[in-house]
Amino acid sequence: SATRFREHGGYAAGGFLGAAPPAVVAVAVDEEQGAATAFLPALARGLGEDVKRLVFEFARPRAQIATSGGVPAETVLLGPRRQRCNFHGHTRRVRGLRFSPLGDWAITWSEDDFAIIWDVPSCSPRHFARSGSVVQTATAFPAGDRAVTLSKNGAGVVWDVASGSAVASWETAWGGGPIVKRGVVVFPAGDRLLMWDWMPLGIILNASSAQVICELRGHRSLISTAEIFPRGHRAITGGLDYTAFVWNTSSCEALHRLEHQDWVTGVYVLHGGGTVVTLTDAASVFVWSAGTGSLLRRLPLE
Repeated sequence: SATRFREHGGYAAGGFLGAAPPAVVAVAVDEEQGAATAFLPALARGLGEDVKRLVFEFARPRAQIATSGGVPAETVLLGPRRQRCNFHGHTRRVRGLRFSPLGDWAITWSEDDFAIIWDVPSCSPRHFARSGSVVQTATAFPAGDRAVTLSKNGAGVVWDVASGSAVASWETAWGGGPIVKRGVVVFPAGDRLLMWDWMPLGIILNASSAQVICELRGHRSLISTAEIFPRGHRAITGGLDYTAFVWNTSSCEALHRLEHQDWVTGVYVLHGGGTVVTLTDAASVFVWSAGTGSLLRRLPLE
């Protein structure tokens, strides 16, 4: 997997960090044993077979947070000012985490049907958000005032971070339609959400009214990843049909179809929206012009 550290423009791929701050470390997670161990980037090559995955999440100005994979469930924060901070609160396996844009709070979600909003400086929980089902994913709004969770039963909730109360919710994406719960990204203005599931369909939703604005149709197989352009006027999705699409988010029309030879597992928007980068399951990086859809460069990962 690869995670882009947006504030510094660098990448982490398979445990090896590129242009990242010195305080950032790799964290190996053994999901069976529930262990999280910190490594310097140079030492990540020596991880044993018992390590199931690496978790990267960067926050400014703090460094690193990682989730354990078992019970007792805990989240470990590593940073230049606080060497270790244990977040205890979930009763079952922690599925993931996200920082707020400024790193002052974080949200974790778990198989215990709860998402927890944490105060990072004090290492204490601010709010417990009960979803009624296993939380599949969550993310923060760009302004840092709200968070959204998607659950296994198809329910989605937008939470006010200050009060912990739900400000918008939906049971499914729309009446009688497919249940969307796999992934979500928030538009820069915080007014819309782009959601997708393991299906060839993306949905743009009003973040306040939970009404569907339009649907992204074009993929022939499952959507795996998505990102919004800085101005919110375009989006890019990647799928298991060996394609990525650049979309007009007002009309939901496809502007460019980017062909690959393997699953597209990561998409990123660079240079203010002028360039997009796609990652494939075959460990290749493709750089594209967002304006023309033409391939600029291919970079194999070795």
